[in-house]
Amino acid sequence: MSDLITANHSIGDKKLLNAQTITAPAPVESIELTRLDGSAAPTPQHFPSFAQATEWLGSKADTFPRNGYDRVEFRVQWDDGAYCSGRFNARHPENPLFIDFDIGRQIRRQATFLLNAVSYHFAGQRRFETAKRILDGELALSDHGLSVDHAA
Repeated sequence: MSDLITANHSIGDKKLLNAQTITAPAPVESIELTRLDGSAAPTPQHFPSFAQATEWLGSKADTFPRNGYDRVEFRVQWDDGAYCSGRFNARHPENPLFIDFDIGRQIRRQATFLLNAVSYHFAGQRRFETAKRILDGELALSDHGLSVDHAA
């Protein structure tokens, strides 16, 4: 992770020290998506960025069911060694339950659910710690090193 230090400021002869450290989130190293349902055999697709993974999902939009969903597994690896994996339901954009294809938002939703509704003992320490780091903004959920907005 990289740290950004805000500058010291002075007004007249008074020095105002602002030594607040802002830690930039760890950037993504790789994203793997595997479509489990549909006509083709499950084949992992690898992407270096959230934008490319989201674009790939969007390019498959017309092949997702208008009623129901296709399961998509994901695994995201950050450059500091953290990773998360899971599954989400991909729906056709005309499906009334369609939300979006944004992988960062899908992960944020799942991290929020994990911390709020799932037993720590069921999920395990690593999954809980990774979910907390995601929601605390320590792991990037976009290609710009910024966390996805907190609206789930």
